[in-house]
Amino acid sequence: QAVLKLDLKLKAPVDKEVQKILKSYHVDLPIRYTGKHAWVRLKIDVPLYKQKQKKKKPRVKVFVHVDLKKGLASYREITLPIQKGWVEYDNQKEYALRSEAILDKGVVVINKTKIPIRKGKLRYLKKHIILSGTHMKESWLDAVIDGDIDVVAKKAELSAQVKKMQIGTETKYVYLENKKIPVMIHFAKGLQMDLPTLKTKVTKDNKGFKINLDALKAVKPYLKSIGIGFRDGILKITTKDMQHYLLKGDLRGKQCFFYGNEGGCYRHIPFEAQVSPKKMIIEAFGKRLRYDTKRGRIDLKGINIDLKRLLGSSADQEGKGKKGTQRSLFKQKLL
Repeated sequence: QAVLKLDLKLKAPVDKEVQKILKSYHVDLPIRYTGKHAWVRLKIDVPLYKQKQKKKKPRVKVFVHVDLKKGLASYREITLPIQKGWVEYDNQKEYALRSEAILDKGVVVINKTKIPIRKGKLRYLKKHIILSGTHMKESWLDAVIDGDIDVVAKKAELSAQVKKMQIGTETKYVYLENKKIPVMIHFAKGLQMDLPTLKTKVTKDNKGFKINLDALKAVKPYLKSIGIGFRDGILKITTKDMQHYLLKGDLRGKQCFFYGNEGGCYRHIPFEAQVSPKKMIIEAFGKRLRYDTKRGRIDLKGINIDLKRLLGSSADQEGKGKKGTQRSLFKQKLL
């Protein structure tokens, strides 16, 4: 039986011309590459006889191998900086596309969200990207990532060896180091990271970060003492630059520090705070309490404080904290 065989090897950019050749044989190579000229191996077998019965596999056999050099590779919503690697497409296999690459220092883009990286490795197989030793580094996060990205479901299950994660610059309000944590990522809309062991969700887009701490007791060992002993609570943090923050939350106290004029105890402490590198302003109980760290002053309206118990609780909280926990804000400014 006669078969027309085409076997090409060329050094060329993987551009529109190469894509045009592939599409003429009904091959849509889903990976887009921009960079140095790559070696492309193209093998096509076209039967010149009529097929009696339909087969599940395509009648025309197509095999493509591309050696990638330094450049950018894109697949769906993900763009990666490549140092070197390869891509293969074989339309006779159930999963036609597979790839391996060494990542270069640069920026990974996931659904328009940019993440700086230093290095790493990846494999693409069965519509999954497997990351290994991928070093991510930003001002707030330094971690090595391993795990699996499902490009169809647009989610990832990762493991992060965190060298450093901090919220706050001069004053580190949340600080975590040398800890391994699971990370779940969803990128159907924007980029959302779930840190289940810390009961924390981080949403990142071009406008900045939103950080939801759904159970403060989960992050308490890594939370800077604010001078109030608490057993739990919730906290929402928004920031555009990791320098200035807006905090909204509700602390649930272990003891009574705050009282109304009638003597009632407030164990729930709803508050808002504006944080910058040089100061923090806290307002609580509907602005009836205002605390300015720069001035070292507390203004009260219809609220009474048991200051002795408050500062005693602060000392206990510091004593139980992790190594490296800084002094509480109240003791730091009032004593």
